[in-house]
Amino acid sequence: MYWAAAFVSSLATASTPTVTSDMAQDRRDYEHEIAGLNAGLGPGDVAGDPTLAQAKFKAQRAVEIVGKYRALAQKRLAEAGNPGRNPALIEEVWSYEAQAAEIELQMVDLLIANRSKRAVQDDKFTFFDNDVLAEYNADIIAIQDIAKKGDAARAEISGSNAPVAP
Repeated sequence: MYWAAAFVSSLATASTPTVTSDMAQDRRDYEHEIAGLNAGLGPGDVAGDPTLAQAKFKAQRAVEIVGKYRALAQKRLAEAGNPGRNPALIEEVWSYEAQAAEIELQMVDLLIANRSKRAVQDDKFTFFDNDVLAEYNADIIAIQDIAKKGDAARAEISGSNAPVAP
């Protein structure tokens, strides 16, 4: 998904090799599963999927995948019990990932519910209802804001030498 790339980061050094390697593998597994799940909300994508059934499926699947790996990260951190890690920051990163996935699903639902209030012309969206346009734009801005916050949290985690996933 276009937002997922903003959250994937490198694994920092940790004091527990097993947790580090497990979380590194989890990160790779997550990247593999989430790859290609861009819900297809660009104008060209919507023109090619007029019912947005594919976009809805992909967005729902992304929410599930984020939830799965978020729970796994929480489990790994709980098992490690190392106070040197900052589980609150790692959870914060996962929270941002989950928020972005939910917003993307919300955007698909908005486009489905307002099919008669939008069109694709010259590979661009045209909205016939200012409220729908405002909501769509607000969702885009929210995802961009979440990506910035996620970057900042990951940078802080990297400085604390904690394993990071996603």
